[in-house]
Amino acid sequence: MKRIGTALIAIALLLAKVPPAIACANCYAASSPRTLLAFYLSTILLTTMPFALIAAFVMYIRRHRLGSPSNPPPG
Repeated sequence: MKRIGTALIAIALLLAKVPPAIACANCYAASSPRTLLAFYLSTILLTTMPFALIAAFVMYIRRHRLGSPSNPPPG
């Protein structure tokens, strides 16, 4: 248990020595229109991706549970 505490203190001391970042990745003032477009499109993609995955999973389960005319349910 003493080793874990020592390791945590060492990590905290190392992180305290890390210099702060000078610029942010999403700085609007220094970004070109293409960079902003890429940022917005990636934000939209990452926002809608969980909903698309859930919808695809529900459709998959529904199709296999209810069956379809070309693929009747097993049994």
